[in-house]
Amino acid sequence: MRKVYSFSIVVFLFIVCVILVMGWNERNPTFATHLEALENDKHIKYEIKEIIDTKIYGDNAYVISYTNIESQEHYFITTYKKGKKGWSFVDASLGFELSRKNANGRIKVGGIQGGSQHGIATWDVDKVTLANLSADIIPLEEKNLKIWIFFNPTLEDMKSEMLFKDENGKLIN
Repeated sequence: MRKVYSFSIVVFLFIVCVILVMGWNERNPTFATHLEALENDKHIKYEIKEIIDTKIYGDNAYVISYTNIESQEHYFITTYKKGKKGWSFVDASLGFELSRKNANGRIKVGGIQGGSQHGIATWDVDKVTLANLSADIIPLEEKNLKIWIFFNPTLEDMKSEMLFKDENGKLIN
């Protein structure tokens, strides 16, 4: 009788574990590529109009794209992490309206918790620095703007002044 009782408990616990794992996989699906993860992402509340660029940094993929909000074009960065089973959603960060008024450090998004900091720069900006970091620059020729992004800034980096420089190294305000 004890063997039947013990066996029943083991089977019951096994079934509970299978149900929990299936629920976890359903809530946190993985995909073969980060672009497939983007196409199937249920976390994104905005329609992706166009993918601008993808930056791979370590096991993370940062997909930069356009979206429209109230008829204004914004940029959008979605982060995916590569794991043993594939790519999964990490974070979505809505950037600001693609406009000169938001450029050159006036508005920036992100920080050490999200693993990146980003914003918009005017076309004459050639380099954006923060402490010893240089941002990746993504040109948006048709907008006459650029998107800049720092990957994994530290708390010490964030205490530094962000500098925007032209191709000659001259500071731009």
